[in-house]
Amino acid sequence: MIRIKMNRLIKIRIVTGIVLLLASALTWLGCIEVTNYPPTPETLHTGQYRLNTAVTAPDSLIVASYNIYLSEDIDLAIADLRGNPQLAGADLLLLQEMDPDGADRIARAFQMDFVYWPSFKFASTGRLFGNAILSRWPITGQQAVAIPHGNPIIGIRRVVVAADIQIANHNLRVVNMHLSTVSVPLADRLEQATVALDSLTA
Repeated sequence: MIRIKMNRLIKIRIVTGIVLLLASALTWLGCIEVTNYPPTPETLHTGQYRLNTAVTAPDSLIVASYNIYLSEDIDLAIADLRGNPQLAGADLLLLQEMDPDGADRIARAFQMDFVYWPSFKFASTGRLFGNAILSRWPITGQQAVAIPHGNPIIGIRRVVVAADIQIANHNLRVVNMHLSTVSVPLADRLEQATVALDSLTA
């Protein structure tokens, strides 16, 4: 006769459930088809909505980074930004997981110039996703760099977006990067960060 304590049985069921859930998730992820977009001039999106004509450099800059999950609910994101005076008045907004329309709408809402490059497109929806830089100061140049080591499950390869900002008589290079998740080994993610940092002086 074998006796199994109830709490042990519950633990076994929980572990089994987690394993099945992870297996289902991996199967689902494996079915996702993506198309990667190495950066080219043809994939660049820009917009000029800036009203700021200041000629004197400020004592400080407000820079905000905002990951809007798959560019969902842009109206809520705009309301969220407007609800915080510092964010609403940010000099630079770095946005991740954006589609071109979402980046354009936020730039219009806050009267900022922007540059955007997609990293990839989901085959199921045809939607593009990538990084955007929004600025209240003139954007005088832009660059995008494909970083190494794609996602090993669904193959997404990410793109770093850089912009040259003219602030009075000062030039500032801003880099917006969205590194891979823990599905990519730490050493590979550190190499991604190195490539992004190198783009500062490219």
